[in-house]
Amino acid sequence: MRRVVVGAGLAVLLAGCETFEPYSIQYSEAINHSGVSVYGNLMEDFIGAQWWQFSASNSNGFSACVKHSLTGGSTSGHTMGVTHLLGPGETVDVGYVELPADFQTNTLVWNPQTDGSCGNPQSQIVACVDGD
Repeated sequence: MRRVVVGAGLAVLLAGCETFEPYSIQYSEAINHSGVSVYGNLMEDFIGAQWWQFSASNSNGFSACVKHSLTGGSTSGHTMGVTHLLGPGETVDVGYVELPADFQTNTLVWNPQTDGSCGNPQSQIVACVDGD
């Protein structure tokens, strides 16, 4: 009998675990240019912690390069500024910023070089946008 009660209690706890998943409470698009979009979701978890989770999507039939980074001063609790090579139809996480934080972002989107690498974005900028 004790095993049944413990098993039932464990089943209830495990069934309720999906309520502990973080959820999006706000959406913001940083850029949508020629089939490539970079966007952020303001996420919140079950204890109330919040952060911006940034992603990039490429809806094209060819690859694109994306770099989403913080501008000006830095804030603690972040990962940003890595160059990502997005394949056709691919979506990747490009960074996050833990809140509270006061920050601005810069988004670069450009075409890969002929060898398929991203190279230097400064010489191939297609779009550059500042946002919150």
